[in-house]
Amino acid sequence: MPPAVVAALAAGLQLLNPQAHLFGAVKGVDQALPPHADAMPEDFAQPGAEHPTLQALTLALPQGTDWAVLSLWVAAVLQARGDQVLRMKAVVRSSGRRMLLQTVRKSMQAPEILPEQPDAPGDGHLAILGRNLSADSLSRSLRRFVQLAENSDWHQET
Repeated sequence: MPPAVVAALAAGLQLLNPQAHLFGAVKGVDQALPPHADAMPEDFAQPGAEHPTLQALTLALPQGTDWAVLSLWVAAVLQARGDQVLRMKAVVRSSGRRMLLQTVRKSMQAPEILPEQPDAPGDGHLAILGRNLSADSLSRSLRRFVQLAENSDWHQET
């Protein structure tokens, strides 16, 4: 693929999710991406599409968010808005471990303990791919839920 096309794709992806760490590979072998800071971003909008355009949202996890609290909040979001959510993914610290939480449509997958990786770029963030979602509304909901959990008897980190 021509470097200019790759640069436009990378610039467009960076606009969709500024927190994303982009990397290149050819047949599974790492390859540097061409410079894309000044590239004209690919427009991923689909004019005239019947369905609303997909959104990529990134929420910073509030201080005090652990796997138990996050998984309960995610389950509630999937119950209320599961038809609008395609994917969710987060790496959260819980009990001194890095844990992966991810969903596909309305299904939450079993937690996965990840190897230690100091200062991993995605840790502490929740990535959401969906339609008709409000980052502000979801962020407020998550902050309030974490606050309620911290002030209640039902939650004790194990």
